[in-house]
Amino acid sequence: MRNVALPGRFLRHKATREIYGYTHHLAENLMVEEVTEEEAFPERFMTKVQKERSAKPSKADLGVVKADKKPKKSANPDVANDASRGV
Repeated sequence: MRNVALPGRFLRHKATREIYGYTHHLAENLMVEEVTEEEAFPERFMTKVQKERSAKPSKADLGVVKADKKPKKSANPDVANDASRGV
């Protein structure tokens, strides 16, 4: 018997959630469960609304935060001097 996956049947590892093609050898493992194709590959079964939502670019600016701001100076120089002294 060859170790070839059966078409249309899939197995998912319970701990790592990895998807495998169905083979009798893997199906005997207790850490594996059989799942439908829709559970294994949800991106193939997206609704029209979900496809439109994923195709739109995000409006959020995900660029690098600029480090132009300088740290605020203490209002009272005596407090800053006390804070910088060693104990």
